[in-house]
Amino acid sequence: MADGKQVTGQRDRRSLNYLLARYGVDIRTALVRRYGAEQDGVDDAMQQAFLRFSTLEDRDQVADPRAFLFVMARNALKDAIRRADSQKRRWKALAEVEPVHHELSPEEVLLQREAQEALERGIAELAPQARELLRLSRIEGLTYAEISRLTGRSPADISRTITRTLIELRRAVKARATEAA
Repeated sequence: MADGKQVTGQRDRRSLNYLLARYGVDIRTALVRRYGAEQDGVDDAMQQAFLRFSTLEDRDQVADPRAFLFVMARNALKDAIRRADSQKRRWKALAEVEPVHHELSPEEVLLQREAQEALERGIAELAPQARELLRLSRIEGLTYAEISRLTGRSPADISRTITRTLIELRRAVKARATEAA
C-alpha cells in the first residue's frame, strides 16, 4: 500500500511540475500585464495558486487547469493587494496621529507609588495558596485548566479562589488608599 501512495505522490509532483512548466510563464505574464511589473505579490500569488491546486482532491475533474490556476492566482494577488493597501492606510493614519505627551505631576507619581506599595502589601498578606494561584493565572498567564493540572484542584475551585482573592485584594488596596488620604 505504501508503494501506491509513493507512486501517487510522484505522479502528483510530475503533474504539478508539468502544469507549472506548461502554464507558469503564461499566468505570470498575464498577471504582470494586468497588475504591473512593480507588483511584488505576483510570484507569491502563483505559488499560492499552485499550492492550493495541489491540495484539491478532485483536480483531475478540472476541465481547464490553466484558466483555473489563473483565476486562483489572480484572486490571491487581488487579496494581497487589498491587504497591502489596507495596511498602508493604517500605517498612514497612525503616522498622522500626534502622540499624546502626558507628564505625571509629582502628586500623581506619589499616588501611583503608594498604590503600588498598597498592592504589594496586599499580595504579601494573601494566603500562600491564593497568592500562588493568582501568580499562575495573572502573571504566568496559565488557564484554569492548566493550573488544575499543576495543582490537582478543579478549574471551578480555582476560579472561585481567584475571584475571592481579587475581591479581597481590591478591598485591601482601597482600605490602604483611604488610610493614606
